[in-house]
Formats: sequence, C-alpha cells, structure tokens
Amino acid sequence: MMGLDYTWWHGMYDVPMVFYNQFIPEAKALDPNVVDDVIGNMPEHQWFTKGDSPEQAKKIHEYYKTRCRE
Repeated sequence: MMGLDYTWWHGMYDVPMVFYNQFIPEAKALDPNVVDDVIGNMPEHQWFTKGDSPEQAKKIHEYYKTRCRE
C-alpha cells in the first residue's frame, strides 16, 4: 500500500473526488454565496463551475488522440 502508484492514485483521484462530490455540496448547503465566490473566482476550478468551452474540449480530444491509440 505504500507504492508510488497507490500514493499517486489516492492523491489524484480520491482527494478531488471527495472535494468536488462531498465537500462542495455540503458547503453550498451551508452558504452558497461563499462557495460561489471562492470557487467561481479561481481559475483552477473553472472546469467545474463553467465547464470546458468547445474549443478547449476539442484541444483536449486532439491531444489525447496523439498520445493514446484508439
């Protein structure tokens, strides 16, 4: 359980999963304005609040087409 792959997985999967799916909804239930002010103004959370633009989605798709075999 102390391997790098285990550590990486739980850092990059479990933490955001709990943050976006449990913490944010609970915080919004307490005070929606605070969550909207904090999360809405931070560029790293823009994908969550506004979603990707069609141009961004296309760039991501094209990138992964070059990196991954279909």
